[in-house]
Amino acid sequence: MPNWIIGALLQYRYVIIVPIALVGGPPFSILLGFIVRFSSLDFIPTYVCLMIGELVGDVAWYWIGHKYGERFIKRFGKYVSITEKQVVVVKNMFEKYHMRILTVSKLTTGLGFAPIVLFTAGMSRVSFRKFIEINAVWQCIWSLLLLGVGYFFGNIYIAVGNGFEQAELVVAFVIIFLCIAGFAKYTRDRIMKKYSQ
Repeated sequence: MPNWIIGALLQYRYVIIVPIALVGGPPFSILLGFIVRFSSLDFIPTYVCLMIGELVGDVAWYWIGHKYGERFIKRFGKYVSITEKQVVVVKNMFEKYHMRILTVSKLTTGLGFAPIVLFTAGMSRVSFRKFIEINAVWQCIWSLLLLGVGYFFGNIYIAVGNGFEQAELVVAFVIIFLCIAGFAKYTRDRIMKKYSQ
């Protein structure tokens, strides 16, 4: 996470959490938990601002899919990794696993699967009320979990003795996160392949 983001968080505090949360993904949520551990931010306003930012992003993808659909894919799809083939696959999944696919999209936010699902939900005219209810419930859980991971990581960071051990801890954390991201990508690709047949 770039140093300017940490600096901006400490200077502007909660005001800047919402816009950064739109694009920050899980790493940003975990960073916030880490900062909360050191009492630089209070938990409740951090938690609320994080959820608002994430949900605004979800609604934005839904709205783009609902309003522009095919036109957006043809013009901008290649820039945001949304293809016509992927949309067709997700539409097929929606027919059978309507609720589950929205849940999976929330739990894979930042790992490349969520934008396709959110966009397709809007394009498929999924009920906005149902869409926002499912996303809001899972966002509460997901944000709490990620903040908790960051807070727990902050506890370990404090408990570790010296700078070298702290650096090792950071490296280990990055490796674990990359492994999770790799597994999520593998799972996403398997799902897309299965439902594209």
